[in-house]
Amino acid sequence: MAIDLAVIPQNLDYTDKDFDSVRRRMFDVLGSVFPEWADDSPGAFGTIVIEMFAFVLDIVTGYQDSQAMEGKIATVTQRKEAIALLRLIGYTMAGQTAATTSETISIVNGPFSEAVSIPAETLVKTKDARNAIVYQTTEALLFEAGETQKTVTVKNSQTARETYTPLATPYQEYMLSKTPFLESTDTEWTIGSNLEGDWVVQETLLESGPNDRHVMVLVDQFDQATIYFGNGVNGAIPRSPIEFTYEYGGGSTGRVAQGSLIVIEGSFYTYPSRQQVTLSVTNPVRSSGGDDRETINRAKILGPASLRSLSRTVCNEDYEYRAIARGAGRSLMLTSDRDSSIAENSGKLYVIGGDGAMLTQETKDLIYTDCRVTYPGPPTFVLEVVDALLRTINIYAVIYFSSGYSKSVVKGLIDTALAAFFVPTLADGTFNTKVDFGYNMKDADGNPAPEIAFSDIYNVMRDITGVRKMSPNVGDITINGAQKDQVILLNEFPVLGTVTIVDGDTNTVL
Repeated sequence: MAIDLAVIPQNLDYTDKDFDSVRRRMFDVLGSVFPEWADDSPGAFGTIVIEMFAFVLDIVTGYQDSQAMEGKIATVTQRKEAIALLRLIGYTMAGQTAATTSETISIVNGPFSEAVSIPAETLVKTKDARNAIVYQTTEALLFEAGETQKTVTVKNSQTARETYTPLATPYQEYMLSKTPFLESTDTEWTIGSNLEGDWVVQETLLESGPNDRHVMVLVDQFDQATIYFGNGVNGAIPRSPIEFTYEYGGGSTGRVAQGSLIVIEGSFYTYPSRQQVTLSVTNPVRSSGGDDRETINRAKILGPASLRSLSRTVCNEDYEYRAIARGAGRSLMLTSDRDSSIAENSGKLYVIGGDGAMLTQETKDLIYTDCRVTYPGPPTFVLEVVDALLRTINIYAVIYFSSGYSKSVVKGLIDTALAAFFVPTLADGTFNTKVDFGYNMKDADGNPAPEIAFSDIYNVMRDITGVRKMSPNVGDITINGAQKDQVILLNEFPVLGTVTIVDGDTNTVL
């Protein structure tokens, strides 16, 4: 039977690729080509066959859509694919980092007339036996005779050692077992050693010689590291067993408050008489650092941006990117062209953390080094890396609550929503577009609009579940004591200050 293509129904909707749409399309085609087809009941054999084909097409088109989406940086959703795509442009997604703090170690049953040694990698942890947060000392500690207290830096990581027996063949690989793997901040670092010497991590083996003991370390979507060896031309081939030493752990869950690390593991003795030593430990300050691995959404911003300044830092965007890449949540570069108070041939790079906190001096120093040494700009240009100037937004509101809701719970929801409104960086690592430096704030038409709108703050509180209404009285809803928009200066960044909520029915402050 010849099929008249003219009678086949046209299908112009190429998004109809789900099971129901494919099934309906197949029945439409069959009905137009084979008018005698009459039985389309669910139990009919022909219906079963058609639905089998529709099911297969549904799965296949799903795979096609996924492949198309995962093949582009702008639309990628899977970490494995994002890692591979970004490597093509020379960008490596950052892994977790470990929080650090200082630990004070005291001898309780001392002093002793002999020395007491605390080895490096000694573990200290929180008291919770089931879900303890573990840190390790970064260096050995020695109590001289008569000393009873010392301070050492501890890090939210543990050290692992594994031995790999090579096959003496080119292109060997070895996957380390402990996760999440913590990469060193150095561009070249030793990860293992054997009879042949130390094996040093490089970004690439393309410039390695046949006798260079170089390896590459690539971290996958599960934060597990694989070590790649050379082929005897680019990078030496290992011949004897290698002991790898590396650290694992870290992340935001490893941050601790002051006085949390109060347990030390191990038994300690004096030397040489081996009298038992009782120790007490605590961290006098809270930990710093300890970031989670880079999110896909953040990498989709920073990856393409890295191509803007491969070896130099010249324009304003270059400086801002360097700051973000080094851990700043937001950044703004101002020169005399943007701010007349800044001297010619000078610039101020304003930075703030992703949570709204100030960056440590160490981080600011790293940003400066990147901009002036690692990726140098004009040699005569004077750069300052400074904390962002904060515009504190204090909020006062008289609110009437809905019946049946806990006022304290609703107050907590308001606080959470306002904090989310002002946070510089969202949980996925992308920028919060609701707040920015005054210089960057624009209206819908792209015109300067450096302000926090009164209506935006009003709407955040009004839309909370449990809020019946906002007080209509003049002066009952204010920002910094005024019922108007708050103007933000060019180099200022708005942050949330105090939130005062008054119960409109009882006139009491919650």
